[in-house]
Amino acid sequence: MRHAQAADWQLETRHFFDETLPEGWFGDGMILSTAVRPNLLRFMLEQSPRQPTVLLDRNHAGMQVAAHVHEDNLAAGRLAAEHLLAIGHKHFAWWTCYPGPVPAERLAGFREALAREGCVCEPLEYQPGGKDDEWRRRRQWLGERLAKLPHPLALFAMDDLLAAEAVEVCLEHGLDVPNDVAVVGVGNIALASDTSPVPLTSVDLAAEDIALAGASLLDHLMDGGTAPDGPVIVAPRGLVLRQSSAALAVTHPLLLRVLERIRADLAKPFDILDLAAANGVSTRTLYHLFRSELRCTPVEFLQRERLAKAKGMLRSGPTAIKKLVQACGFGTARTMNRLFLRHDGCSPKLWRRKNRQSQ
Repeated sequence: MRHAQAADWQLETRHFFDETLPEGWFGDGMILSTAVRPNLLRFMLEQSPRQPTVLLDRNHAGMQVAAHVHEDNLAAGRLAAEHLLAIGHKHFAWWTCYPGPVPAERLAGFREALAREGCVCEPLEYQPGGKDDEWRRRRQWLGERLAKLPHPLALFAMDDLLAAEAVEVCLEHGLDVPNDVAVVGVGNIALASDTSPVPLTSVDLAAEDIALAGASLLDHLMDGGTAPDGPVIVAPRGLVLRQSSAALAVTHPLLLRVLERIRADLAKPFDILDLAAANGVSTRTLYHLFRSELRCTPVEFLQRERLAKAKGMLRSGPTAIKKLVQACGFGTARTMNRLFLRHDGCSPKLWRRKNRQSQ
C-alpha cells in the first residue's frame, strides 16, 4: 500500500472483500499472488498476458508473466537448520503435507546446512487421502511418527500453520515443546504464533520487502522498462526466536552447569579460566564440550546469547544504547555494533527499525 499511495495508483481490490473478479478488465499493470480458488486461478492465467504483470508466488512459476519476485526458500531452510544446530540438536525432521517448489526448496536449504555438519533429517511428508476426517488422520499420523523418533528432536515445518499444528500434536502425545521437540516454522505469521500453545520460532520471509520489490518492478515495467532475466529473490529478514525452540539440546551435566552460569548473568565479564576452574576441568576440556555439543566455542556461544538478549530488548520497545550495552554485557557500544554488523549486517538501530516493521 505504501508504494501504491506514493505512486498514485488506482487499485482494483474488490475481490479481496466479496470475491468479485473484474472480468474484461484492462488495467495498466497487475500484481499476482497465491490463488486457491479455481475461478481466481483461471482469471489470473487469462489476464496475466494482457498487461505488465509481476508474480509474487513461487508455486506458480509456470504462469506467463513479465516478471517474478519471491522469497528465498533455500535461505529460509538454511536459517532454520543453522539455528537448530547451534542449540545443540543432533536429530532432525522435516514436516509438510504440501507438494511444490516452495517445500522442495525449503527442505533443500535445510538439508544443505545440516550436511555441512554431517547431519541428516527424517522427512515427515503426509500424503492427503481426501477423506472427511483428513484433519484427524493427519494429526494422528504425525503424532505416531514424532513419538517414535529420537529425542530431543528438532522439527522444521514448511510454514507456521504446520508448525503450530506440530506443537499441538506434540502436546497431545505427551511431548514437551521445546525440551522433547523443538519446532521452527516459516513466515513469522503473528496469528499462528500468538494462538499456538507455545509461541513459534519462525523465519521472517520479509513479506513487506517482497511486496515493495514487486510494486517497484511493476512501476518499472509500466514505464516501458524491461523485465530482469530471472526472478528477483528477496532474502529473509532472519529468524524470530520464540519459546518453541528456546531449550538447548544439551545433556552433558557439566556443560549444563556452565551454560546455566553463563545465562544467569550475561552482564558480567566472561572468563573461560574462571568457568573451567569453578567446574574442576581444564579449559581444553571445556572447549571440547562446547565444540562437541554446541558446535561453537565458549566465546561464540556467549556472543550469540548476548545478541539474542539484545534483540529481545530491541523488539520490546525503545531502549537506550547505554542500557542495552550494560544489560547484555557488551562492554562498549562499539563492541555491540561490531557484533551486530558481523552477524546481521546492520547496526542495532537499523535492526530494530527493520524488525519492528515486521512484527
